[in-house]
Amino acid sequence: MTKTFDIGSEEQSLFSDFMDWVKNFNDYIYKEFDEKAYANQKVSSEDEIETVEQFIDVEVEEGVA
Repeated sequence: MTKTFDIGSEEQSLFSDFMDWVKNFNDYIYKEFDEKAYANQKVSSEDEIETVEQFIDVEVEEGVA
């Protein structure tokens, strides 16, 4: 690109407003995603935890690094 353009205060203000709008919209999307992801998580029941623990056998040896 060989052309240069002068940017005045009106264009800078418009660009700043646009960037603020993009940030606000992205923040909204992130918030909605987090709320829906959190809402879809379910709490494990005692029976489910017990079933998982039957499959997982972790032995910890003391003094082993």
